[in-house]
Amino acid sequence: MATAKILHFQSLKNAIEEQFRLVYPDIEARILDWKGKEIKLFQEQLSEKVGGYISEKWFYTHIKNPNNTKLPRIDMLNMLASYVGFDSWELYCEQEALKPPSVKQEAPKVSKQRRQVVKKSWLYILVLLLGVGGALSFIFLNKKEAVTICFIDSYTKKPVTTAPIELILNDNKRNENSIFADSTGCVSWLLNGKKMTVLAKAPYYKPKAFDIYTTTHGENRFITLEPDDYAMMLHYFSTTKVEDWKRRRSQLDEIIADHAKIIQVLEVDGVGMELYNKDEFINKLTLPISSLRNIEILHTEYEDGKIVFVRFVQKN
Repeated sequence: MATAKILHFQSLKNAIEEQFRLVYPDIEARILDWKGKEIKLFQEQLSEKVGGYISEKWFYTHIKNPNNTKLPRIDMLNMLASYVGFDSWELYCEQEALKPPSVKQEAPKVSKQRRQVVKKSWLYILVLLLGVGGALSFIFLNKKEAVTICFIDSYTKKPVTTAPIELILNDNKRNENSIFADSTGCVSWLLNGKKMTVLAKAPYYKPKAFDIYTTTHGENRFITLEPDDYAMMLHYFSTTKVEDWKRRRSQLDEIIADHAKIIQVLEVDGVGMELYNKDEFINKLTLPISSLRNIEILHTEYEDGKIVFVRFVQKN
């Protein structure tokens, strides 16, 4: 049984390599030959897909060692099995155990005339397969594949559901369009082509660009978004009661650049804007007048670690 599990683990390594190459088809190195770059990409992919992590030392100990006769911990095996699409390590082993063993058989001797007949038959079959394959390739290349992306907070590891997530899609042919994630933090769409570049934007989170390939269809891909701490701080300051307004003004003065441009989008009739300078915006967040507060940050930009642009809307 132990020997069988070791063989299953070696098979799991091959499955990991195949899964990894679906996202990075240009990397041709075998998993036993992966080094710093490939290991780092695998760590990032493992985190995005199953929320797990392995160290480079662990990778060298258990993955790159072809003669390792000791299995890793069960929690690590479960995580790797989940990466290749199984609910657990045991289910992966059960699937492997069902595969028939490969048996080498000696080919029977045949006459020269028989070999010629067989050869001609295979030529006919090959021509037929090439024709069918060409037709299927045309259909496949022009088929739209469904992909599903879900976003999680890089700190809390929970789905991003508190902010609308806009996805700007670029098919690398100068064609762009936008779609939005639903209330669960996920979005599905039909992907036409081998690759698409996506830019995810959400209030209170930093923008993130990533690529999607047709090989990811039929499965959920998890993308982590990093919170925009300063934008969250501005929103928090606008919705909480000021106990020490001098201290709060000092904090705002520290994170906002002197030349910052701040724009309020007016909700009346859905049009109109109002421009603030730094001092005016700080007053808006700190004066004890409820009608001037409770803002929602729509977009922020940074320079040298300070806010240089803010677009916001004031909620009633």
